[in-house]
Amino acid sequence: MTKYKPEDVKQAREYFASQGFPEKRMPIAGRDISFFVMNPEINPGLKNFAFVCDGNLKDGYALGVSSEVPEQFQPFWALHEFVEYLELGRETPGRCKKALDEELKVIPAEFKPAYIPMRAGFFKDLVEYCKNNNYSPSDIKEFEASRDILNTLETDYRKTN
Repeated sequence: MTKYKPEDVKQAREYFASQGFPEKRMPIAGRDISFFVMNPEINPGLKNFAFVCDGNLKDGYALGVSSEVPEQFQPFWALHEFVEYLELGRETPGRCKKALDEELKVIPAEFKPAYIPMRAGFFKDLVEYCKNNNYSPSDIKEFEASRDILNTLETDYRKTN
């Protein structure tokens, strides 16, 4: 996956604003996170996608979440990307699982019955999308780990409810 330069981040933010994508800023899990709510047509090959254009946190970032993601879930989708790419970094082994752990700690219990299956479906789709779009084996491995955790959580949840 690409590591972006500060000018790339600036251009991405300007582009998202020019497209009329609303930007949301909110505190979540002790962080002040900003993200754009993006038109799903930006990435029609991946339903419920998230996007991050990052370099160094001090240089800023452009984070986006598809408007297909229900509004109440969008901040948690954004939190995952923020933790994975901006706090941990692209080179950190286990970054996706660590971000998922952080995400699952803060998702309200009342959201989990709908959130867990949706997130499991997203990661299933993400793994296939990445395999079909020449992502690195290490990135695919990261996403597979989160997919597997969510599949287990979804199965466990169905057994208890």
